[in-house]
Amino acid sequence: MSMYNKLRNKLNIVVNELIIKFMGRSWEIILINEFPKCGATWMRRLLSDILEIDKTKGNVSSTKKMGVLGPKSIIQRHWLQDKGVYKTIVMLRDPRDVFTSFYFYENYFIKNKCQQDKYGWDINDSDEKNLERYIIYKISNPADSTPGFSIEEFWNVYKSKENVLIIRYEDLLKYTKKEVVATLKYLGYENVDNSKIDRVIESNDMRNLKKLDKNKSDKQSFYRKGISGDWKNNFTKEAKEYFKKTYGSLLIEMEYESDKNW
Repeated sequence: MSMYNKLRNKLNIVVNELIIKFMGRSWEIILINEFPKCGATWMRRLLSDILEIDKTKGNVSSTKKMGVLGPKSIIQRHWLQDKGVYKTIVMLRDPRDVFTSFYFYENYFIKNKCQQDKYGWDINDSDEKNLERYIIYKISNPADSTPGFSIEEFWNVYKSKENVLIIRYEDLLKYTKKEVVATLKYLGYENVDNSKIDRVIESNDMRNLKKLDKNKSDKQSFYRKGISGDWKNNFTKEAKEYFKKTYGSLLIEMEYESDKNW
């Protein structure tokens, strides 16, 4: 990306933050908020295509071409507050799958060397052992790693917050149309053509989204697997025990487990 485009993106980001703060409600700007890797990108693609809204303008990434927001935009962020938007959709996911997906994203998709140095990435070690160290570092140092807060903090902010819609990634994966229709209803769109919803869901099916990264391996793909329960294929015994100790109660509170005997 050229220096001009980088500067333009940075300026647009500042402008967009001001638009959200002062015009968010009157312009009916929709926020899809998440702790990273909870499915917000997928939801943004679905809603943007159904409502025919430019997907690039609300992208959370500053590395892509970002336009200035207009009325009825959809934005995707990793925030601990709503910042004056019209409607907020909160995406949740099993924290074990979140950290598994985040590990592959940071180490293979964007190759975050800074994070690797901090948690002790070893190219000669297995992904399972590297993931174990990654989990311990991320949970122990939330302020020093992306997004700057813990998944527990995010949950505590939104678990009882009024006037937001909470969507679980697992439900969106299993009951895609049902969850999309419920989301559209929450946003005030109750008469969207059924066939249009079906077409958009099909075009944004995980199998089709993976084709966007056709020149990348599964590990390097942004969409990688997109399944529920992949943590079981990647957690070491030590990672599992550490997660029980630190986030065992959180998993119960979020209703991903009924006890700590998993």
